[in-house]
Amino acid sequence: MRGYGRAVGDTAFHLQQDVPVPKPNQGEALVRVLLAGICATDLEIVKGYKAGFHGILGHEFVGTVVSANGDSSGAFPTGTRVVGEINICCSRVDCRACQSGDLVLKRNHCENRKVLGIFNHNQGAFSEYLTLPLENLHVVPDKISSRIAAFTEPFAAACRIIEQNLIQPGDKVAVIGDGRLGLLIALVFCLTCEENNLTLIGKHEEKMNILESNQIKKIVLDDDTKIASDSFDIVIVATGNIVVLYIFVYPFYT
Repeated sequence: MRGYGRAVGDTAFHLQQDVPVPKPNQGEALVRVLLAGICATDLEIVKGYKAGFHGILGHEFVGTVVSANGDSSGAFPTGTRVVGEINICCSRVDCRACQSGDLVLKRNHCENRKVLGIFNHNQGAFSEYLTLPLENLHVVPDKISSRIAAFTEPFAAACRIIEQNLIQPGDKVAVIGDGRLGLLIALVFCLTCEENNLTLIGKHEEKMNILESNQIKKIVLDDDTKIASDSFDIVIVATGNIVVLYIFVYPFYT
């Protein structure tokens, strides 16, 4: 099959034509990839982030089940459209997170986890087929298009902030960054924040205007913009610019 990545011994990423089709282990499914999203993480890996990475990139995807090895419940018949959680847990008996009985703790804090197409995993979504544990798969409802479903992973990352229960009623929240993740985080917060308590801060007015909600205040940064570092109770940084940490976060720790 074809796949985009870097083979052992190669110095550059490229489209490979002869990647073996992966074989699912017990408790795993073979998934045919329909669509895959390009994440900033993928681009950074190509630039040199995680310099030792070899294999096929990609972790945002929607696909169809080809076969499900060990699906005794019949939850994933052939042809079922699915998306997948990217953290692959070890499930070892000596793993504190995996044996905790807390699914949130397990999927986010397994110390031996692999991450689809990113970390300790060489068969990502920029290929025709991939394998994932059955417990990682979620069926896509018929009413959701594949194009929308392909956004599930970054949308789940935005929802993870809510899942941590860090934000209290009345908190003033700022989301810094008007890229895809920043916009998704702001969209999720529209469902949970009190009206007028959410501010989106970025440099690209045209991007921020994609969100039409009246619940979101928007600040377009330029050389003359001044924002007090204590204007917000919670600051979510969704940009790779480290300068914002010195402006909004570090003052509280000095």
